[in-house]
Amino acid sequence: MAFEIYASDDGLTWKPVQTFEDKDENGEPIDKSTVCADYQERYYGLEEPVTTTYIKFVANNGDMYQISELLFYTEK
Repeated sequence: MAFEIYASDDGLTWKPVQTFEDKDENGEPIDKSTVCADYQERYYGLEEPVTTTYIKFVANNGDMYQISELLFYTEK
């Protein structure tokens, strides 16, 4: 549940966008057993909007993710 988001316009030079810790909105540790079942979602919003071509997701807690588990919502 701890990860970082990076952005790049060329796919070579990466700029850190935001880091997310394994805590809920109240600063309490997230109980992984409540979000590990299929089809359960947690929403993480960026503090600032980002305009970019590439996004990189880096997990920092040893958990494995399938790319199909990640949803990125965009604005037009």
